[in-house]
Amino acid sequence: MASLTQIQIPPSKPTPPPKDWQGIVAGFSQNDQYLRVLVQYLQQWGVNLYRYLIPPQIPVATVTQANSPYAPLASIGSIAVPASATDDVTINLPTASGSGRILIIYNNGTHNVVINGTINGSASETLSSQYSVLRLQDTSVGLWNLW
Repeated sequence: MASLTQIQIPPSKPTPPPKDWQGIVAGFSQNDQYLRVLVQYLQQWGVNLYRYLIPPQIPVATVTQANSPYAPLASIGSIAVPASATDDVTINLPTASGSGRILIIYNNGTHNVVINGTINGSASETLSSQYSVLRLQDTSVGLWNLW
């Protein structure tokens, strides 16, 4: 991706000053082509800026005790356990492969959320307080790390 801090506009072609109306009209067509290229360039730069500033949406799974124990799909980036869950919820992490995947788990209730999987060398972690968050990253084969 091009640098977002410095716009590099394509250079215009120098044209000699027109001597009559025909030369003026010819100059318009040359400038017209340059302006089309410039507009296309600025549109692409705007798209790059948007992609830089607005991250892609992370798919969220809502997990209650009805679907506990839950094993997150590969497409899921965030797991929310709602406050309406009244019993403990268990989440079984997939085996880490070193993919770099990030998984965020939220406990919005007062119940426990037990996360099973090798996390920083431990067999499991528990989110026991309301609004607690666990950020995990699949950093190496067989190991999720706190992020």
